[in-house]
Amino acid sequence: MVKKPVFLKHKELPSWLPFALAGLGAFLYLIQALIYAHTTGSSLDEGSYLIKGLYYLRGVYEPFEPYGPLTNKAPFAFLIPGFAEYLFGAGLRTGRYFSIFLGLLTLLGVWITARRFAGNWIAAGTVWVFALSQMIVRLHARAVSEVIVACILAWICVLVLDERRPLWQIILASILAAFAVLTRQNMILILPLLVLYVFWQHGKQKGGWALAAGGIVFLAVHAYYWPRIMIIWAPWLPENLTPFLNDFR
Repeated sequence: MVKKPVFLKHKELPSWLPFALAGLGAFLYLIQALIYAHTTGSSLDEGSYLIKGLYYLRGVYEPFEPYGPLTNKAPFAFLIPGFAEYLFGAGLRTGRYFSIFLGLLTLLGVWITARRFAGNWIAAGTVWVFALSQMIVRLHARAVSEVIVACILAWICVLVLDERRPLWQIILASILAAFAVLTRQNMILILPLLVLYVFWQHGKQKGGWALAAGGIVFLAVHAYYWPRIMIIWAPWLPENLTPFLNDFR
């Protein structure tokens, strides 16, 4: 009987291999993002988010201040990148490095969630989906609010997707959902959908905590900037039904 060549014999792959592949994918993602950060031309949105956020945090202006800079986006779209500028110095490079950092956090969050439900190999594959997508890498190398929201959504999934999530993670996920809405107002549905999911998956008690945590953060920020914050919501509402908001349009 002819024996099979040694190289054809089945060998179990080392357990560390998918982790190494995931790390290699993350490194490739990082290298590409750094290249894009240094070679992509700046955009109006990037400068707007960064300089306004820095001015707001330094107290030069307030979001939605009359006759101040136009705050046509949700306040955290400016305050979050502005915080990086405040800590590490003003400049486009600071904002883009911060976005790359958030992109790596997004990768980590997606990897954790994929590993939880599909194992190490699929998790490594999700990292390579990011690393091989030039569109994603190029976007994540720019100082724009989409990068912030992508990171928030990835970590909401980490915190709530599973049957046995501790209460503190449910509360943190709800706060992050409120942050997502306060970063991009077109994410308004994420908070109620998350609360409904928590009620369905984790029960009434945790659902109540999710509703309270997310609702308090959302309402507290609106109360602080009231009534000028309606500038970001008025264009979404029918004019004939909300004539009392015409001053904010």
